[in-house]
Amino acid sequence: MSLGGRLRFLAKDSAIYGMAAAVSRFASLITFPIIVRHLAVAEYGVFDMLQVFGGFLTVFLVFGQDSGVARYFFEYEDHETRRELISQSFFLRLYVLAIALPLTWLLGGHALSLLGIGQQFQPAFNMLLLQAPFLVLLNFAVVLLRVTFSRNKYIFLSVGFSFTQAVCWLTAIFLFDASVRGILFAGLLSSVVFAGIGIYYIRGWLKPTARLHYVLQMLHYTLPYGAISALRRVVPLIERSLVALLLTTDALGLYAAGAKITMLFGLFAFAFQSAWEPFALSIGKRPDAQATYNLVLKILVLLSCLLVLALSSVAKPMIVFLASEKYVGAAVIVFPLLMALAIESISWITEIGLILQRRTGLKLVAYILGALATVMAMFALAPAFGLLGVSVAVLVGSIVRTVVLTVMASRVSDLKWDTASFVIIVPLTLLGGAIMTYLDDQFGLAASMGAFAVTTLTLLTLAYAVVLSPDERQKLKSAAQKLRASRGS
Repeated sequence: MSLGGRLRFLAKDSAIYGMAAAVSRFASLITFPIIVRHLAVAEYGVFDMLQVFGGFLTVFLVFGQDSGVARYFFEYEDHETRRELISQSFFLRLYVLAIALPLTWLLGGHALSLLGIGQQFQPAFNMLLLQAPFLVLLNFAVVLLRVTFSRNKYIFLSVGFSFTQAVCWLTAIFLFDASVRGILFAGLLSSVVFAGIGIYYIRGWLKPTARLHYVLQMLHYTLPYGAISALRRVVPLIERSLVALLLTTDALGLYAAGAKITMLFGLFAFAFQSAWEPFALSIGKRPDAQATYNLVLKILVLLSCLLVLALSSVAKPMIVFLASEKYVGAAVIVFPLLMALAIESISWITEIGLILQRRTGLKLVAYILGALATVMAMFALAPAFGLLGVSVAVLVGSIVRTVVLTVMASRVSDLKWDTASFVIIVPLTLLGGAIMTYLDDQFGLAASMGAFAVTTLTLLTLAYAVVLSPDERQKLKSAAQKLRASRGS
């Protein structure tokens, strides 16, 4: 493929998975205004905390097996070997579930205390534990459908589950005036149904097996990924726990509402992430891969920063529209949280050297340092600056993690990055976003939108004139012309 062809391929794959992610998260966005108005601020904070804990528990129970199956599936050519690999991974999950869930159930009261949640929410916590095994099985089916390019079934399973869960939640609220426990029970029902559908879809890949040699062979790859995935999920959990412990229960609800707005950026980030790694690995051995990686990096940095600024400029009206006036205090945390996600998405590109060299263990070091930076900054900033301090701490952790990943990846591979994006675009976005947040707080939406317009124009001008090389500008023009021509024909 030419460079233009590669970019079109990456954009098309991102669009397919992005559409599925967008529709799935749209279902969650529909329920957000209703749930947040149905529950008290403190109750919504607990509901969000339990959802985050459920995500962490699912990832912890899988512990990198999804990444291992996706990576090693293509190491084997024959169908039966692939089937054996998948079956072994499936039964390993069942063994882990049989051991881990009873222990978690017994320690439920202690877990609630660590999360800063009152013991009156123990029944809701138990409902979450009942849902965990079905989410593990559903996640296994979704990953396998994606690896085997069963796109229609993948889209149905991922999108169908999200919408069914949303319908179950709304039914519980409108017909039964459900509490946090009742809403989680409704989610459990949808998980049971779609886990069954998922296993039915992949039944041809499963067979009885007592061996685990294939999954044991890929432990050196899966364990670091499992630890990384667990850290990625545990950091938001720590954030919310410290908000509950250092601030107030109502502050937990405000933080949850503000973090929900970042889901809009997550649609874009998830679409790119889904398509990026397979694309990057497929061209990793080609001599011109470096040029492609650098151009994709520059485009992603610019698009991410522009999207962050756009969402931050309307943070307050979005929160009022989606959650009501009682959550307006959450607007101040939106820009730091969005910027943290944007900087994390940059690391998905700059860490590619570690993946190409199979040095995933080094990624774990970066994630540990990032998590430590977040926690330390939170203890330092939260008491003085409240929710804003918490969100800035998250941004600090994201910066530390991305810098460490980029440096380590550069040292273990021959890839060299054009640093203009980091030196120009990211700092300018940080400055512009901070000014926008201040102006919105002090003078209102009109002042914030003015700062947004000036910052956006400056970013676009500098990106075209300074960040992109003349050759890259020409290649982008050619790719755009070919894309328009293909649409016209």
